[in-house]
Amino acid sequence: MRIFFAAILSLALVSAQDAIFRASTELVAVDVLVENKKTGIPIRSLQRDDFEIYEDHARQTISQFSLDTVPLSIVFLIDMTDSVRPVLKPLAQGAIGALHHLKSEDEIAVMLYSARADLTQNFTLDHAAVARAIESASVMRPGKCGAKPELCSLEAYFNEGVFQGAKRAHAASNSSNRPVIVWLTDNVPNVPDNTVHSEAATLGLLRETGVVVCTLMERSAMSYELGAAYAHNPFLAPMRMMHPPGDVNKYASETGGIVVGATRREMADKLADLIDRIRSRYTLGYAPAQSKPEGELCKIEVKLTRDAIARLKEENGVRPGDIVIRARRGYQR
Repeated sequence: MRIFFAAILSLALVSAQDAIFRASTELVAVDVLVENKKTGIPIRSLQRDDFEIYEDHARQTISQFSLDTVPLSIVFLIDMTDSVRPVLKPLAQGAIGALHHLKSEDEIAVMLYSARADLTQNFTLDHAAVARAIESASVMRPGKCGAKPELCSLEAYFNEGVFQGAKRAHAASNSSNRPVIVWLTDNVPNVPDNTVHSEAATLGLLRETGVVVCTLMERSAMSYELGAAYAHNPFLAPMRMMHPPGDVNKYASETGGIVVGATRREMADKLADLIDRIRSRYTLGYAPAQSKPEGELCKIEVKLTRDAIARLKEENGVRPGDIVIRARRGYQR
């Protein structure tokens, strides 16, 4: 499983500033983003002893620690419905500048989705090729929107898109990279049916693979109208309960991801900001203190020590209530 980086892994520190992964023992790796809630600025001054990590309420020993040393495998997952496609043009225009915030060793793939997901750019280190893939998506429209049936004419099935994005991230060419989905959508899904993957199946895959879901969310006037129509339609309520359509905030909170809102003009700048925040995550590694059956869901909680909180308040004026810790809530054994 990707949770353990191909199931048997250990982090070995090469120096105080550099870390690589080596196979030797079962290790759970957890990406953690610590931010100032008021400013949204990541806190990058923490050390290993500043963290506490718990699995099913039992404190674990943090055996490995690093900050922004492990390359990323990012799947850009792009919603191709009518309400989202218009924002692709300004995003494409600023994509090269935004992608400069990545490192040269970060690999990227591009997937377009509606009721299904189509891979238009497999994982590559060529960030210019990624920008071209986004540009190609920006000019798609009904009649010229991919293989039949065309993506632009299909429903927006969020769970299916994220499921396929997670499968692709898990299959990245470098299995030691940190897998991330960067999802462009307006958070207005259609209610799915039994022909596509469910929310429960998608959450299960995310817990098994350790893929983090981050969202760049654009809300156009059409998005607000459609969202209100879906939310307040009494005929859709039973269907939404029976077949939860998925939600950006739920996927982010479960995986330790980030949701960033943006207007059409802000898309490229917000993407660059999102990449910077993804790069500001700590990676904590621990060997589980207790053995458990395969397939069991183990809950994870990450905290800062009292001393760390006191130091942040003294040095930076950050109050305890202003500290936000983003980490995945669990993993599948």
